[in-house]
This record gives sequence, C-alpha cells and structure tokens, in this order.
Amino acid sequence: MPPRRGFDHRHRLAAVDGNRIHGREAVVTNAPPLARPAVLRLAALGQLPHELDITDADLRERETLIDSLEPPASDEEERLLLPLLGEGTCWGLAWGVVHLVESSPSWPDWEGVRVLPAEWREMLWANAIAAGFTPPAA
Repeated sequence: MPPRRGFDHRHRLAAVDGNRIHGREAVVTNAPPLARPAVLRLAALGQLPHELDITDADLRERETLIDSLEPPASDEEERLLLPLLGEGTCWGLAWGVVHLVESSPSWPDWEGVRVLPAEWREMLWANAIAAGFTPPAA
C-alpha cells in the first residue's frame, strides 16, 4: 500500500503529544519536533571536545543536557547525537551519548557509525554484533 499523500515516513515513531495513532503509523496533526530541545542544543554545540579543550562552563552545559535526556532516543535524535562522538570521552559525557544512540528504534545505524573515529566505530559495531545484529557486507 503506498503511503498516504503528505505522510512523512520519519513519523513512524511512537505517538507523542499531538499525534494520533492509526494502526502502526502516526498521523501527524500538530507535529512536535522529532528531536527534543536538549538534543537540538547538543547538536548545535557540535562534537564533544577533547578533555583538554573544553571549558568548565561548556562541560557543565553539555553534562546537564545529556543528563536531562531519558532513553529511548528517536531515530532523528540518534542521527543528531551520533556525530557528537569524537576523540576521547569528554570526561565521560560520550558514554551518555552512546547509551542514548543505542536506545534508538532504528539502531544500529551502520552508515552513521562508519564515519566515527576508530575507537567509537569498533566499540559500537562490537556492541551491535553482540546484540545479535548483522553488519552489512563491506
């Protein structure tokens, strides 16, 4: 069955706020953003800096934002959060991002993981494989 006119497939997440459920699809009436404000702010701040390159104020802001987010992350949030992983763990903040990313309904995002630094790519691939997912052929 073709999608209904005007239906955006990205809205196949659990209905929240102003959405109504019809079958397994969410029909968006007053669509809330697909990402929570804290995720949008984290994405705007960019990749987590190395421990030696972050100010106390930046560290506190990012920590507050990450701590405010409860899993699961939506698919859109996962796509916004994954690029935040850079070199190092940014005083452990990266682990909060990892837990959110892995809670997404569409996880694992093999293509998104491919572009990450080796330490994150290898760890996330190993976690996904250990959870029973099969990576795509190279």
